[in-house]
Amino acid sequence: LVMQLALVVLVFVSLSFACVPSGDQGCLNGQSFDSTVQFACRNDLYYYDQTGCCAQGIPFDINTQFCCYDGVHDETNAQCEPWSPIKGQFMEKEAKKLTAVELGELSHLSNIQEFIQQLQTPLNTTAVDLPSSIECTHANELFGCLNGVPYDWNTHYPCYNFLLDLTTEGCCVGQFYNYDTQTCCYDAISDTYEVVDSSHACYADYSD
Repeated sequence: LVMQLALVVLVFVSLSFACVPSGDQGCLNGQSFDSTVQFACRNDLYYYDQTGCCAQGIPFDINTQFCCYDGVHDETNAQCEPWSPIKGQFMEKEAKKLTAVELGELSHLSNIQEFIQQLQTPLNTTAVDLPSSIECTHANELFGCLNGVPYDWNTHYPCYNFLLDLTTEGCCVGQFYNYDTQTCCYDAISDTYEVVDSSHACYADYSD
């Protein structure tokens, strides 16, 4: 009974930090934002013309840095190059777990719990139409909330409008990739990012 009362209080307190996505308004953990100029990266909001999102939600300055394979690098020190075992050769090919919380008769949180357990990534949150029994308007210590879609802080993270898996998927400046089979690569000439279907297709070359 004490646990149920505590969760009821948590729900009502959290509602004061509620947000419902609509049109160009996005929502991250109860905070509204203009999705035409801002995006979500991990647990914070950034501007498209200033910041990019890399790997497991690492923000970086798109004007002075780039995202390549193992993280963020400074443009003055390196460039993103095709990689192979032999250099120069390109080789073509604290939050709590919801499952540990007794939700009792709080059906809304129970529905969210079930949804999160079955959540498949990558998930485009702008293409999901959730029933009111699952849709979130805020975040709390139990779950995060991106554009009305709840997610587990411990296993998922926001990458622009997508929810990704922390252990298997990376963010590539508006795109996403699989750590085991793909790489996020940067082309300095065209100033573009590409997800390449190879697990180590590029690397940051600091030799120059």
